[in-house]
Amino acid sequence: MSKVLITGANGFIGHYLVDEFIKDHQVVCLLRPNTRNLIRLEPYQDRIKIIYHDIREPADHLADQLSDTDLILHAAGNASAESSIKDPLSVITDNVIGTTNLLNLARLLPLRRFFYYSAGEVFGPVSSNSDSKETDRYNSVSPYAASKASGEEICIAYSSTFHVPISITHITNTFGQRSQSNRFPVSTIRKVLAGEPLVIHKGQDGSISGRRWFHAQDVALHTRFILEHQKTLCEKWNSSGLTYYTNLEFANLIALALDKELVYNFDTNVRVGNEPKFSPSPAKLVEHGWQEPLNMFQRIQETVHWYVENTEWLAC
Repeated sequence: MSKVLITGANGFIGHYLVDEFIKDHQVVCLLRPNTRNLIRLEPYQDRIKIIYHDIREPADHLADQLSDTDLILHAAGNASAESSIKDPLSVITDNVIGTTNLLNLARLLPLRRFFYYSAGEVFGPVSSNSDSKETDRYNSVSPYAASKASGEEICIAYSSTFHVPISITHITNTFGQRSQSNRFPVSTIRKVLAGEPLVIHKGQDGSISGRRWFHAQDVALHTRFILEHQKTLCEKWNSSGLTYYTNLEFANLIALALDKELVYNFDTNVRVGNEPKFSPSPAKLVEHGWQEPLNMFQRIQETVHWYVENTEWLAC
């Protein structure tokens, strides 16, 4: 059985990777020392191995105990544009130095693939009726986006120089069970249940903010799909939903699944680093045969019903 190293395995995306790859892999989770956030990994605690290591430090010394690892899914780092505006250096260290340390470890292992989870924000905002392709130029509007773009370039450099096999995905906004409680989908569920008004942001041109929302489990399914379909040494893929939704449309779907009315207000205040529209196109995945296992409303239904039954995850 193949062995996979999953960094950031206790995170929102990370724990879906564990859930998917534990089906046919030995799973080793790389977590920060002294982390207390292990609740997402509790269902797998008897079937995974945990190594505690801060990715901001060199990881070469882990090569011996990971010598039979043939897959690295690198989902660790800081995924917050807001955090990067408050503390750019910390986010850059996590996402750039951390990725470089993992790539140096990868050079010492017999890998079939190093999977790097980047962000749709690296392409910057797009205009109405436009999408970003994998080959578009970077246009970072936050230190977070720039740090993810930098990580991509380092991955490409290590592939070119050291022949590390690389897959890069640009993830757009996700939702699902066990998400952070401050994220838009969870706050929407919380406010709809309480009958409180939701804030919907608009751009300065009056356009309503939106994303290619999709379920976080599909990130893991996209990963498996790409592993099966990529034939080149290094390649980029967009990991996003098939349909673009404004945040108002998305919130209305949540309210519909809860059988409640959505109460909302518009806000046109400028949010630095958080543009109205990021939209990486999933066309490449679709061209290779990707199909959603469940449609958007089915995903929203299963998500909101889970939160209704697990209200402790709604707490701020």
